[in-house]
Amino acid sequence: MGASPNKPTDFFVEMKGEKSSDVVTPQTVDGAALLQIAAGYVDFMQALARGEGEELAFTGIEIRSGSVCVASNPSSTRLAREYADRTAGYLEGVEEPPRGLESRTHNLGLAVKAAGLGKLIYVNVAGWRRPVRIPETKAPEVFWELTSFRATPIRAGGKEPRVRFESVTDGEFSLRADAEIARKLGGLLYQEVEVTANVLRDADGAIRAGRVEDAIPLAEGDPIAAWREWLQQAAPRWADVDDIEKELGRRDE
Repeated sequence: MGASPNKPTDFFVEMKGEKSSDVVTPQTVDGAALLQIAAGYVDFMQALARGEGEELAFTGIEIRSGSVCVASNPSSTRLAREYADRTAGYLEGVEEPPRGLESRTHNLGLAVKAAGLGKLIYVNVAGWRRPVRIPETKAPEVFWELTSFRATPIRAGGKEPRVRFESVTDGEFSLRADAEIARKLGGLLYQEVEVTANVLRDADGAIRAGRVEDAIPLAEGDPIAAWREWLQQAAPRWADVDDIEKELGRRDE
């Protein structure tokens, strides 16, 4: 039985032409290439899930027109989105894949390249969408930055600990973390926190990889208290100073 058309919670791999003149249809698509990419992508996501002790199943299949999509229904939209995102990151070379998945990374990368020049591949889950790119070389180190931002942790843990965040400015993304920080954020799920992290952004500014260095919960309804809590940990000598500019001599009496 095929997936329901336009079902908002489904997963699909999409192929389209790079230019508007390069129309891809079910009649003209390289069927072997697209099916190989879709099958390889699902296999990779399921291998990631098994590595974390979780089950991610896909039922049904449908070929859609417009661009051309191979669609299926995941047992968990949340897991499908997270593992689809991570898989794209491994393919782009922004992170090393988990041990044992190196050959899958290589083979899926070859399948994406085999789609040919002028073809774009996207992975989609319930309205979330990410391009699948296979660069000739790994992303340059200059894209890494140490930054602070506010976000809400929605998932934390795993054999190789990482935290899934959601933010107003960056959407959903996953960052690695050590076990202590992962446990800390596991107790703060669905609460806004101030995150300090080393992150890798793509050319569009989206966070593609990174590592959490610290996270501080924000006190609900009391931004001054939250600021003092952050200062207490980051710069204790300033935590009890009411007017920092005055203390530094930058404001007149």
